[in-house]
Amino acid sequence: MARKKLKFGRYEVESELGQGAMGKVYKAFDPLTQRAVAIKALKDEILAQDENGEYQKRFQREARAAGGLSHPNIITVFDVGDNYFVMEYLEGKNLLKLIAEKGCLTLDETLTIVSPIADALAYAHGKGVFHRDIKPANIMVFPDGRPVITDFGLAHLESTVMTAAGQFLGSPSYMSPEQVLGEEITPRADVFSLCVVSYEMLTGQKPFPGENVTSVIYKVVHAQPVPPHELNPELPTEYEHIFVRALAKNPAQRFQSFSEFVAALNLEEFDRLEMPTLEATQVAIKPDKPATPVKQDLPIPGEEQETVSLPAPAVESQSSITERKRPSRMKRNALIAAAAAVLLALAGFLLPNFLADPVITGLGVETNPDGAEVWIDDALAGTSPFELDSLALGAHDVRVTKEGFLPLEDSFEFTDVESAEPLFFALQPDRINLFLESVPDDAAVLVDGEPAGTTPLEDFELAPGQHEVEVAHRGYETWRSAVVAQAGESVNLVARLRRDATAPKPKASATTVAEPASPGGVVELGPDDKQPERISGKPPRYPAMARKLNQQGRVTVEFILTEEGVPEQLQVIESAGTVLDQAVMDSLAEWRYTPAEKNGVKVRVKQRVRQTFRLGR
Repeated sequence: MARKKLKFGRYEVESELGQGAMGKVYKAFDPLTQRAVAIKALKDEILAQDENGEYQKRFQREARAAGGLSHPNIITVFDVGDNYFVMEYLEGKNLLKLIAEKGCLTLDETLTIVSPIADALAYAHGKGVFHRDIKPANIMVFPDGRPVITDFGLAHLESTVMTAAGQFLGSPSYMSPEQVLGEEITPRADVFSLCVVSYEMLTGQKPFPGENVTSVIYKVVHAQPVPPHELNPELPTEYEHIFVRALAKNPAQRFQSFSEFVAALNLEEFDRLEMPTLEATQVAIKPDKPATPVKQDLPIPGEEQETVSLPAPAVESQSSITERKRPSRMKRNALIAAAAAVLLALAGFLLPNFLADPVITGLGVETNPDGAEVWIDDALAGTSPFELDSLALGAHDVRVTKEGFLPLEDSFEFTDVESAEPLFFALQPDRINLFLESVPDDAAVLVDGEPAGTTPLEDFELAPGQHEVEVAHRGYETWRSAVVAQAGESVNLVARLRRDATAPKPKASATTVAEPASPGGVVELGPDDKQPERISGKPPRYPAMARKLNQQGRVTVEFILTEEGVPEQLQVIESAGTVLDQAVMDSLAEWRYTPAEKNGVKVRVKQRVRQTFRLGR
């Protein structure tokens, strides 16, 4: 069975390009402009946990911030929705792959990329937007050499504090020391990150390499990189001093702008370049508060490290200014021994947390209604409500079943023990909803031979399967129809009753008034005209996000059915909220009908469809 394509508004998703902690990125098609686009959307599970709408507000602020940027070297944002925004789709190669293929770039190649990226970031800073996650994976290079910065999804307005205290967003290998330590972020943090990327482009190696996050963080805060010309002899020896300043631990000692850094790479006014001195750093762990463990899986050596959110290490730095010079062998050995002692001390606090497999204990699982079997990763976890004894961090598949309700299949992911929230699943009753109108109304309705009320009949519940419906009115022939529907579907019927030929006919009026033509060529069908019938298209599905948000209600959509049997001009006239409305609209757009006919001619008619979404009771 073909799976219905995912859509965001009018945009049709073609494939998933990647995902992060809060969102996913898709390649999609815009039927209006007939072009490929990229869409970044919040994950359903994030929206489900967003009770007060803070995540969505944050996402929209970031989208508007990115959408307000217009620069040839910054990805263009075309459209912003409630929980997604649409960007240009870039067909190029990201800088990460380029470095992996070439080993390192020449000085000319590096400057060709770094200079326009520096201009673009300076422009963004002028608009009050910081990127905060500059890394090779977020820089695309077109075949003609034009670089473009992508993923301003982590951009934050200068005046807005978006992260929780003591946390940061970004990739550790490319972050500034102050960002790692959870201190105030200034424009110099982005300058530092671009300098790190430039170092890697020129040498083929990161300035702060490490086999795990702990090692990388320590080096970012305390270690000096290897002089660039020692890794790439073709580089000028002056670059050693340039990168000492570019990667200084103290923000005040770095280049104060992107233009200063680019000028230095071009060796402009090198004699006037003010050089910072190295900082000899000591690590002091507060005796009354142990270092906060870094809860993160070990990155694979040599691979790109994904964006992570980590607590800032509880360390204090004391700096003394000394001149840069090579220490003697004895002094160097002493420094190595001291550094080893510091690393061992940190390891005592941090490594056990890396080596242990973190699990979540006592996690509550609830369903609406109670008494449902919950299967996690194809193993029966329990009957709701219950608590899980233990659950490993990461992604899991879930299936929830209960007699009389539709089975629910979903997935969820936990990346942090402290942020784990109880699981809640709302089930949809295993039934269909019948809406029946008649012309004239106030007709008696029988379903499977049993009285069901009089027309208009709204939201009448039936078991899935086939049912016989009869509509009777004095003076008219009985109208009959067979209804076949699946669970969760709403069935909409209009019974146009024919007058009984044996019944007395009403007296004709003295004058006959011609029926006025309807706007847009839409006609009214009579009892003898051919009614349209749906021949393809699936009923609307209950969106997983709406179930998680406990949303329910009835959606009524009115539309024009063309002579070809295609719905158009769809309009919601009864809303149950954006998510449920969109689910119905997306389904109706795929429906196809046999055309309506009047006097043997195919005509345009107005149709109305209702869909009820109801949580289990």
